[in-house]
Amino acid sequence: MGRGVRRFVRRGAVALLLVGLPAPAIAQTRVFNVPSQDAATAIVAFALQADVQITAPVSRLAGVRTPAVRGAMDVRTALATLLRGTHLAVARDDGRTITLRFVSDTDAAPVTTVSNVSELVVTGTRVGTGAPQSSAPVTTRSGRSLADTGDTNVQRMVAEAGALVGSAAGDDERGTGESALNLRNLGQNRTLTLVDSRRFVGGFGGSSAVDVNAIPAALIERVDVLTGGASAIYGADAVTGVVNFILKRNFQGLAIDAQYGDAERGDYRDQVYSITLGQGLQGDRGNVTVNYTFGERPNVLAAARREATVDIYEQVNNPNGPTPRFVLMQGTREAFFTLGGAVIDPRRQISPGGFKGDGTPFVHGVSVGGFAGATEIGGDGAPSYTLFNDDIRPGARRNILTVLARYDVSDGFRPYVDLHLSEVRNTSTAQPTQLVNQPIARDNAFLPANVAALVPASGTLMNRWDYDGDLRDLRVSKRTVRVVAGARGDLSPHLQYDVSINYGQVRARSSASNARLYDRYLAAMDAVVDPASGRIVCRSDIDPASFSRLRTDALAVAFNPALGPASFVAGQGSGCIPYNPFTTDSSVNAQALAWIYQPIVDVVRNSQTVVSGYLGADTGEVFELPGGPIRLVVGGEYRREASEADFGPFSGSSRSITRINNIDLKGEYDVYEVFGEVSLPLLKDVGPLVRELVVDGAYRLSNYSTIGTTQTWKVGGVFATAGGLRFRGAWSKAARAPTIGELFTPVTNTVTTIGINDPCASANLGLGTATRRANCETALRTLGVDPATFNPLLGSFFPSSVGGNPTLQEETARTKTYGVTWEPTFVPGLSLSADHYDIEISDAVITPTTISIFNACYDAASLDNIFCSLLRRDTGSGMASFVRVNAVNVAKVYTSGWELAGAYALPTDRFGRFSLAATASYLQRLELQKTPLPVLTDDRGRFDTDTGGSSPRWVANVDLGWAGGRWDLNYGINYSGRTLRNPLSNAQRATAYDVIDTPYVKAYINHDVQVGYRVRSDSRLYAGVRNLTDRYPDKYQGSLNAASGRQGYAGRTYYVGFNLKLDDARP
Repeated sequence: MGRGVRRFVRRGAVALLLVGLPAPAIAQTRVFNVPSQDAATAIVAFALQADVQITAPVSRLAGVRTPAVRGAMDVRTALATLLRGTHLAVARDDGRTITLRFVSDTDAAPVTTVSNVSELVVTGTRVGTGAPQSSAPVTTRSGRSLADTGDTNVQRMVAEAGALVGSAAGDDERGTGESALNLRNLGQNRTLTLVDSRRFVGGFGGSSAVDVNAIPAALIERVDVLTGGASAIYGADAVTGVVNFILKRNFQGLAIDAQYGDAERGDYRDQVYSITLGQGLQGDRGNVTVNYTFGERPNVLAAARREATVDIYEQVNNPNGPTPRFVLMQGTREAFFTLGGAVIDPRRQISPGGFKGDGTPFVHGVSVGGFAGATEIGGDGAPSYTLFNDDIRPGARRNILTVLARYDVSDGFRPYVDLHLSEVRNTSTAQPTQLVNQPIARDNAFLPANVAALVPASGTLMNRWDYDGDLRDLRVSKRTVRVVAGARGDLSPHLQYDVSINYGQVRARSSASNARLYDRYLAAMDAVVDPASGRIVCRSDIDPASFSRLRTDALAVAFNPALGPASFVAGQGSGCIPYNPFTTDSSVNAQALAWIYQPIVDVVRNSQTVVSGYLGADTGEVFELPGGPIRLVVGGEYRREASEADFGPFSGSSRSITRINNIDLKGEYDVYEVFGEVSLPLLKDVGPLVRELVVDGAYRLSNYSTIGTTQTWKVGGVFATAGGLRFRGAWSKAARAPTIGELFTPVTNTVTTIGINDPCASANLGLGTATRRANCETALRTLGVDPATFNPLLGSFFPSSVGGNPTLQEETARTKTYGVTWEPTFVPGLSLSADHYDIEISDAVITPTTISIFNACYDAASLDNIFCSLLRRDTGSGMASFVRVNAVNVAKVYTSGWELAGAYALPTDRFGRFSLAATASYLQRLELQKTPLPVLTDDRGRFDTDTGGSSPRWVANVDLGWAGGRWDLNYGINYSGRTLRNPLSNAQRATAYDVIDTPYVKAYINHDVQVGYRVRSDSRLYAGVRNLTDRYPDKYQGSLNAASGRQGYAGRTYYVGFNLKLDDARP
């Protein structure tokens, strides 16, 4: 056994024996708020806040200025930040008293420095040490404050920030337990997620969005959120900004962290365990830090929560009101679906009447639905969700190994290696599938005789909930490998470099245990009596040609034989077993179900290779501006992104459960980039009012293999004046290249409908623009159709294709930010900030819906537009016959708002240390123009937005802290304003479409509390409560009755944990 392993074992063995010893102040985590100022003042303030004694060479402090130190961190990490770039170092540290000494550039004497970071990582700039505060707003949250939330999910931890509110998904997290971030509610593909200012491989097929489940929470030092100006510094994808996870580096000693929690009802178990080992090499010349994190939680089904198992809430017409306005009502039923199959009347139309699967008449309830009577109270329709036990929280099991290593061979050559290995397994359960407008032949062997007698030769249609097929279980196993290798160094006191190669790979294997193969379903349902034997058989067994006709039926067009073979060969010996869709007894169909439902496996692989390097310099050796030396960075980068998806033998080709032909995806692109950044300190300490004036800029030139050349830039500045006031502003242009999925997703076939919503229906001609009527009349007359009598049938389906668009170009965003920070000198420990942002994205990539394509075609100035080229109509009938749905560069997005923040730390001699941190976000504007038509969708204050998240106008967080002696207490309040359920016009609100009782999802207020007790060194026991008031999601028209949004179904949750730390012995 090696010395390092033996030391690891010894530390683990003695850890619990030493846990009762008192902790020195130097090892405790504190909340710091020390502004950038002269060193003498800063050291005094730091010593008070750290509760340690510091001796410093006062005679050498004249003209020395320290950087700001803010946030929750241990004293050694905070001290290393304070001394950065000051030529001050630690000469002696006994845990309670620290002695500083001055070190000149040529001083070769050995000095022991105390630091947990080898390089200070600054988000928003690559300009080196001594750079001013970023001109673009950066919101920082420390790893300790994230841990104080008691949450174990990285996405939910950071999503409490107003800028990331669109990332929150309650307990759902993308439905399969995967988690990506959505900055400013403008979409995950427009958010660049970094780890230590470097890219991380995308976690989803065809996308560069990062699955943050792969990031170990215990190793997070802080999270920085940067709005605007990031594209020129970090590259594409940073259209809305950057979320930068800064990890703990240069760790010394052994740390063990554990947390276990469960809901008050005992069914929401959540546990995470982490061990971190750090060892210095030859003093502080090198370091190896290793972290292993394990987390586990089971999936939770809707049956565990009464709030999630009652019949779905629907908007229904109020039968008791003076006008049929909408209300939310529980216990509704679906007017056209039953559990045993509802046969539509012989005219193949949805209308009152029809039969149940047993041949008895279908009895309708009271029609209260807002969509052609689709919702009823009472009657024979299928209840919504009562029998369908969906997930309300997916299960997850995480294993993450991180290794961070460095060794300083010399000042000019400091190599480093980062290794990340993770396996995240998620499990989720989905409801059974529906059967909509399925053709049923008149001679179907299972069709009740009394119904068959009424069915014409052309057959009829049937709707059904396939609850007998059981729930659909999905398991996703995602393995991530990431290696970063590079070197940095000082070529001279004024010239530094950093070169690296970053390779990442994700392999995600998705397996569905109970997936319906639609072609088998069609064949098994098309059962007839074999005239030769008198037995009930699949028609395709005795007439293979019938299956080809069935696959090409207009209502089953997803099975176009040109797109690939079926999952079986029709004819004798095919294995087809007749299926009776008209019964509720699943045992009757047990053998058929075993043939129809099969496990399917999909595999997605993403890879990313980044080779980058830059030089950082300052002009201090040659000349300086009045405010100091010019600092600049120049560099280059090569990046290759690749993604492929293999949909396997059953889910691919023409056999998808979703009736979409899943065709294997494969695409890649590369990009060459050069970039530069400069910081110009124009003024410093000029008179009583000018403390600092700095102008900065950045530029990036990129050449993509897919879209060609793009340019991005940023210009900004910071002005600091007396009294701790600092003004900042930035103006930038960003670009986002289309993702692999947007470009290269293969074209697949499905079916769709617009029915009575057809813009050219006679009833809809006056509902669009002034040109709609003329365009529709022209188009219909060309097809030989009278526009005055054109009324498409409800439920008429037609072919559609869905896929990528290789002709897409880049999106372009222009961002303006300005703000002010204030650190009043007369109130030590107080800091305030306010920042405004304004983002406009043009040529935004959007995948329009079928109805929006039709509307945009006929609402345009003429029929000569991109949307009309995507659709076709039949000659003679005018009915829609085809539509192609793919991404296009036509949208515009506008958003603006305010970010407010404040922090205050108050150390006292008798009552301990008090801290307050508060942030608030106000959404001023969020609008989307989906087509070239000047029609804006207002998504501000909406529960469901077009970019995938909730967008409350106000989001706020308040964190209160107290620490005294061995005890600490943290109390957090998270507020999210109310959101509108659906957008209604004033005309709708005045008539039958007004939601009068619950138009809004109520405001969300969550309370969390945590109490901790320090027992030795940096070791702490803690316990806490999340959702202290036991708040549950608001009622909502939609899945599982509730607007879970940022609030899941867990209710009040309790947790306990400990942080055990053993510091490395120091000379």
